[in-house]
Amino acid sequence: MTATTEAQTVVGRSAGGRQQGMVETIDIGAEEWLNFVNGQDDATPFHHPAWARVVSGVYGFRPEAVVLRSRAGTIAAGLPAICVPGLSRRRRWKCLPFTDHCEPLGEEEYVSTLMNSLQLRADENWEVRAAVPALGAVRAVAVTHRLDLRPGLDAIHAGFHRSQVRRALRKANRDRTVEVREASERSDLTEVYYELHVATRKRQGVPPQPRRLFGAIWDELHTTGLASTHLAEIQGEPVAGAVFLHWNGVLVYKYGASRADTWKAHPNHVIFWRAIQKACAEGMRELDFGLSDVSNHGLRAFKSNWGAREEELQYSFSRRAAQPRSTRHSPARVLLAGAIRRSPPRICEWIGTALYRFAA
Repeated sequence: MTATTEAQTVVGRSAGGRQQGMVETIDIGAEEWLNFVNGQDDATPFHHPAWARVVSGVYGFRPEAVVLRSRAGTIAAGLPAICVPGLSRRRRWKCLPFTDHCEPLGEEEYVSTLMNSLQLRADENWEVRAAVPALGAVRAVAVTHRLDLRPGLDAIHAGFHRSQVRRALRKANRDRTVEVREASERSDLTEVYYELHVATRKRQGVPPQPRRLFGAIWDELHTTGLASTHLAEIQGEPVAGAVFLHWNGVLVYKYGASRADTWKAHPNHVIFWRAIQKACAEGMRELDFGLSDVSNHGLRAFKSNWGAREEELQYSFSRRAAQPRSTRHSPARVLLAGAIRRSPPRICEWIGTALYRFAA
């Protein structure tokens, strides 16, 4: 059942002369929202209500969908959104926290009307993780990489960097030291993968996401065919893992971890090649390699070497919203990174569990 929590009438017509109706905030679990996103070619796994339920359930938020209805009452444009806590009296809405990108869905004219209505709300600040000038300021925040899977495996393989990817795959195939399997039990994600995840984040000096996030991913996404986890092992010992989301023809690389001492065996290369092979066999059209910081040249090169095109990732902010400032080199961030690198894994996990909600 749709639970409407607020509504705002939008008076006027679109550029094409079609009447536009009302902006509403509805329950993201409503059947009409899922029906709407199912009919949108541009929808990604981040638009599926299951992803919003994962984020909201883990961090204690309430997921909703903000929609513009046509005069006929059907959804003409919309986006998933979560109201996150802040110091300001204005409510802070994000589409969506802990999400690489999430564009509003619908025809351009309807999306513009919806965004205009949101930036006029005096008691709300909005951040949409896509370039939508109708909302307000647009800012470049990172880069993303996308690989077109439609040409087929042979063409995709031919587009790999000769030495950095094809040679690595040949070596891994020749040595036969790396075995890759898909997670089949909840513990594969919450224990096997998560131990690699914490160790990787410790090495990087950043807080790991809480363990319960991966439990929620298993419960909401794995069990419904919306996610998969690939684990690489050497002589039965887990050395790398990757968590992928998949829906509507799009495969998204969301989380990854690996042991640096095994990189020469190329476990990450084997994982991605297996994921690409599976995605092509299932008829997916695109692999989204996820967000990369502009300053992380090594990660950007790794993704580009697979033949993926690099694109600037832009977020949009309503005129009243404070745009986030980079804290990468702030004294507090430097101190936290040092503490994480020196701490045992269990302390790193505790730090991430305590702090991650406030990064929304």
